[in-house]
Amino acid sequence: MLSHSGEEFVYVLSGEIELHTQFYAPTRLHTGDSCYFDSTMGHALLKASEEDAEVLWVCSRIIEPLKDNGS
Repeated sequence: MLSHSGEEFVYVLSGEIELHTQFYAPTRLHTGDSCYFDSTMGHALLKASEEDAEVLWVCSRIIEPLKDNGS
């Protein structure tokens, strides 16, 4: 499982996947399902059926706020 700073959103466009996380039981997601989680928790996505799965996977990371340079 991977972990890193930030947050993630997963939306299943087609097929079926299984989300494994460090602190929760595996969760099966079908077409139209989505999930949102803190990326610092260990996580992995696996294909959960013989059919290919297609997902929209959005990752963000936390960075320092922009600083005013006086201009």
